[in-house]
Amino acid sequence: MTGIYGAYLYNGQMPIALLVAMHSLTILGPTLIKIGYVMRLLAQYRIRGPETTVGACLQAIAV
Repeated sequence: MTGIYGAYLYNGQMPIALLVAMHSLTILGPTLIKIGYVMRLLAQYRIRGPETTVGACLQAIAV
């Protein structure tokens, strides 16, 4: 949110380096959130194991 505010909504003067950083945050921020989400899913998968995945549940129901 800081990147969007600084890059597009803030009307004041700011150094060009800060403006570039704000525009970079509009891409890097969501990317880091997605990477964190995938890491969370991988950690849950490793803790629970593959037998608790949706595919394993569907196989158990089919048998």
